[in-house]
Amino acid sequence: MATGRYTTNPKRIIPLESKQVLLSVHRDNNGKINCFSFEGLDPDTQSLYGFGTLDKKAKLILEIDNRIDIQRVELGTLENPKTINKQQFNMDGSFANLSFRFFIIDGYEVKASKEKVVPSGIFEGDRRTLIRVEPEDLGEIAWRVYPYDGTTEPVLKINNNKECNFVNLLVEPIGKLLIFQNALEQILWIYVEADEESEWVNHWNDLFHLKGIDIPARQRQKHEYSNWIEETMIILSNELKLLTQFSNSNQGE
Repeated sequence: MATGRYTTNPKRIIPLESKQVLLSVHRDNNGKINCFSFEGLDPDTQSLYGFGTLDKKAKLILEIDNRIDIQRVELGTLENPKTINKQQFNMDGSFANLSFRFFIIDGYEVKASKEKVVPSGIFEGDRRTLIRVEPEDLGEIAWRVYPYDGTTEPVLKINNNKECNFVNLLVEPIGKLLIFQNALEQILWIYVEADEESEWVNHWNDLFHLKGIDIPARQRQKHEYSNWIEETMIILSNELKLLTQFSNSNQGE
């Protein structure tokens, strides 16, 4: 029998991580993404296997895609990265569903890449789009996620009692930590059982693709999604850093 060695990376392209590409996005006063910054590569990138052999003249390239247009940005070389501070996007269409790709190119050959860079700040201010919040008279219930059957996009309902002021609590670090995180986990449970063709599910799929989170296979038993939900909560919580925000607020930072 013939035998051989196979690889899924025959060109030996060095895989980068999002955290190694120091890319960030910024928002206007309405919370909409309107520009981006680049501060080079994280120093720990040098420890990647094979990275030290790259030509220092290799070019750094960023591609920004919004499904309508693509903006290509040259960011200098490995030896001399070009830093950018709050550069405006130069592309047609909306900036609501941006994807970012980063390449290190020597000549015409890709030497290192990250296909789905997640910029810092991509979720900043996105809680109103990630989870829609609506005040409502809930009686003795402080808050709830509704509807729970996934027929339409789940909404975080907040009791509109003026004396309790739960709506404003949600913008405080303690409110975000105690309410938003738990609501997010509830919505993930609704997501895995909802119609995968529905518009709101596709919106969440876009988020997961952006974060590099695998979309779970459907038609499983409910308990079989537990590991995926736990892992996804860890990834999103590490990005949102709600506990860190609360801790910093207690220290007066």
